Amino acid sequence: MASLKELHEYKLAELSPAEKFDIYTGKYSYPTVYKIRKNNSPNQTDWFGLCHGTVAAAMSFEESKSITVTNDDAITFDFYASDLKALLFLLLCKIL
Repeated sequence: MASLKELHEYKLAELSPAEKFDIYTGKYSYPTVYKIRKNNSPNQTDWFGLCHGTVAAAMSFEESKSITVTNDDAITFDFYASDLKALLFLLLCKIL
């Protein structure tokens, strides 16, 4: 956790929406990330992704703005509009 507090802002910005969600909720074992990754393998011969669903979710809702959040451990970072669209899709698919 201390290392997250020491990360530069640009490194926090590079985190995936799932990583940011887990950090925001204080779940440093990254359950959301692992839930998504269990359906993927670097050795997979077929393709699986979430982008197609993110687009559908984004088209169904008004464009969001980026927000800056601080979790209970005083880690501050941004959820960008694209992060929020991805989280919306995960919520709609009951992954969150």
